[in-house]
Amino acid sequence: AKVMPEAEAIQYMKDAATHSYLKKGQDIVDMNHKAIDAGASAFTKFEVPASWKDAQDAPKENKHTGPVKLVDLVNNVLDPVDRMDASAIIDMAMTAGVPVVFFNRQPVEEDMNRWDQLYYIGVDAKETAILQGKMVVDLYKEQPEAVDLNGDGVVGYVLLEGETSHQDSLIRTEWSIRTLKNGGVPIEKITGGIANWDRSQASALMGQWLEEFPGQIELVICNNDEMALGAADALERAEEGRPIRIVGIDGTPQGLEGVKKGKLFGTVRCDIREYA
Repeated sequence: AKVMPEAEAIQYMKDAATHSYLKKGQDIVDMNHKAIDAGASAFTKFEVPASWKDAQDAPKENKHTGPVKLVDLVNNVLDPVDRMDASAIIDMAMTAGVPVVFFNRQPVEEDMNRWDQLYYIGVDAKETAILQGKMVVDLYKEQPEAVDLNGDGVVGYVLLEGETSHQDSLIRTEWSIRTLKNGGVPIEKITGGIANWDRSQASALMGQWLEEFPGQIELVICNNDEMALGAADALERAEEGRPIRIVGIDGTPQGLEGVKKGKLFGTVRCDIREYA
């Protein structure tokens, strides 16, 4: 078998990283390039015993109980659901003639269009992001100084995102920012990071940014309420006196309480009845 030269393979990976992450900034691209370089040398060789060639997998424990057909459905279709790997699930379902309902993580459009017995239940990530952005647009139009705290004609923002490559995270980020720009808010990104939808991770990132960019952050855009509350926690710890606006998405009870107490500027509440 032909093996690609190492230098050529590394360059292909770097080109792919540049294509995927350039819109997030050159710093992110450079970090990925460094990780690729490290991966090409920072490895350890392990000798594998020859006996492993005939090794057998241990029997897989079946953690589900109930009717055989239902257990098979859960084991073979529902358990391995992953947005980026839905194709194999769809293949099995089509062969068996079993309709599939995807929840929360919507497969890519090409997969969903393969069969009329595929369904997705989840909120409209684009709509929630547009509503999130519109909150800030409306405030800026009414009171520019309430968002542009420095009065320099530019709104410096930081971004707390959910997961890398998670569809909802990507869409919420894209359409919230796009709505702000289309609405005439003169935004400028200071920095951003992945907080995995988690309050404590978001709090740690926000605390770090407040130290790195003192007096520059005027707006915090978060993919969900938990991260928005984490950002608010960091502001409290830092005893930040400026009214930095924090916006979230989901309208969780904790998020709504945060809005009520003034910790968050706003959130987008999803209709739980329609969602159900």
